[in-house]
Amino acid sequence: MAPTEVTDRASKSYSHGLTITSAVVKKGRPTVLQYSWTYEKRSDDGFAVMVYNLATKERTILDYFVYTRDHGKGKSGTWTVDITDLKDKFGKYLLLFTLTDAEDFWLPIAKGKPFYVKKGDF
Repeated sequence: MAPTEVTDRASKSYSHGLTITSAVVKKGRPTVLQYSWTYEKRSDDGFAVMVYNLATKERTILDYFVYTRDHGKGKSGTWTVDITDLKDKFGKYLLLFTLTDAEDFWLPIAKGKPFYVKKGDF
């Protein structure tokens, strides 16, 4: 995967102690993206969840605020988010966590490995 402005910025940014460990599309009604992360003591209280289409370079916000520490045990978390907004936007995506501050909202602080959204997922 060739670096882009968004993916390059995420890899060089201060991580805020967050690491995305998985992202899996789960078929159903609604179809969701289940994702997991680990965090450190210094991690922010929350983050926003965004996906980045690697072909079109379009960003889609999936969740404006997720609490870092409320979704798991022992410095890890797992959560799901509805991806119905991606129903007609198939392709290869990158999961990004971003800051929740208005000034830095588009600044990625963690990135996951690419995953695919397919027509058959819906």
